[in-house]
Amino acid sequence: MQTLLVRYRVTTPVFLGAPAGEGQAELNLRGLKGAARFWWRALNHARLGADVGRLAEAEGRLFGAAVQRGRKYGASRFKWRLRWATEEPKAVAAETVIDKTQPGLGYLAGQGLKGRRCFWTASAPMRLQLDVVAPGKALHDGVAWTAEGQQIADALELLGLVGGIGARKSRAFGSLSLDSLGLRDAPALAIGPCTDGDDYRRRLAAVRARYPEVADFTALPGFPALSERSRIWVLASRGGSALSLMDEVGRQMVRYRSFGVKMGKTRLTVSGEVPEKNFVADHDWAKNPHAAGAPSHPDRIAFGMPLGHNRCDVRFVKPAGRERRGSPLLLHIQHLANGGHLAVAAMLPAKLAPGDGLDVEVKTGDPKNPIAILRRTLAPSFEDMRAWEVLTGFVDGTVGVSGTKLVPQQFYFPDRQQVWP
Repeated sequence: MQTLLVRYRVTTPVFLGAPAGEGQAELNLRGLKGAARFWWRALNHARLGADVGRLAEAEGRLFGAAVQRGRKYGASRFKWRLRWATEEPKAVAAETVIDKTQPGLGYLAGQGLKGRRCFWTASAPMRLQLDVVAPGKALHDGVAWTAEGQQIADALELLGLVGGIGARKSRAFGSLSLDSLGLRDAPALAIGPCTDGDDYRRRLAAVRARYPEVADFTALPGFPALSERSRIWVLASRGGSALSLMDEVGRQMVRYRSFGVKMGKTRLTVSGEVPEKNFVADHDWAKNPHAAGAPSHPDRIAFGMPLGHNRCDVRFVKPAGRERRGSPLLLHIQHLANGGHLAVAAMLPAKLAPGDGLDVEVKTGDPKNPIAILRRTLAPSFEDMRAWEVLTGFVDGTVGVSGTKLVPQQFYFPDRQQVWP
């Protein structure tokens, strides 16, 4: 038997366990295994020619599945075990981690935190230990990684470079930074943490080089997967606290996305700044989606759904027949061995509404039937072009109220660098 040993540093507070309001938090293998599946699928979608059947069959062999194409795979032939590598941290109330002095952090966390608990210890690093036990030489044949062994190792490394676990992981909560990955009894194969930004870029380039099909896949995937359209950026690099860097990213997102909240005769963001109002049309549409000439939907669905609106005729916008569509823009905080941190953004373009369009939940004013559902189609070319312009507008955008941006230009992330491809 062979055992792949993987250790992660938990870089930011991680929400695990019960839904909001139930006040529980617990370490769960299912969450980490699900994250590993996500990155394995993202890497291998193009390699298998976007054949969903083949992809599901290969995934079932590695990770297990109840039923795939009529065959019962059951448990994976690889045994997965997860535990705390450091002393088990205590679950703490979310409000003790996300306070009013860090409005950007609160914005990334979103609503529904009351009663929620998370794992976080600011005074000492938290680390997770994952063991993947394989029969025989299924991971490494003594000379090189097997095909399946390389795929598992790559997915777990990518998880520790751009991914995370738990609720709100797309907004950088639960970010995992790879500490070490290698086979037990084969120390020469092991890799350690990223030492600095240059090492981080080299690691991504090495993974990308093993999946050349990604660069040739130009179609829009049906779910988040790596393709020719995918991009990864380092938005900023800082020493000091991971949470302060995360708060900085959140403040810039508020600046870019917010219409502001009315405060007397003016409007302010949750950061106390004048909102840029880059999406005035979204706000106007939510007030009256039935107006003549109104667009089909807001542009900000590019950041994921459901998209909620307060004090408007529209309550929520969702993918038709579904409750949510995860954001194609994934934020991550990477810890470096030199003590610094990177703020990372990964964009995985995919069809936002692969079913029958969008469901728009609106108020009717009728006490007997207060809510109606409007079925809307996506605007022409939105999935193919406009959605990704909205997201890159955040990454590459400049500071200032819409229509009167600052001169000379001041970027949200002046030191940003594209690191994939």
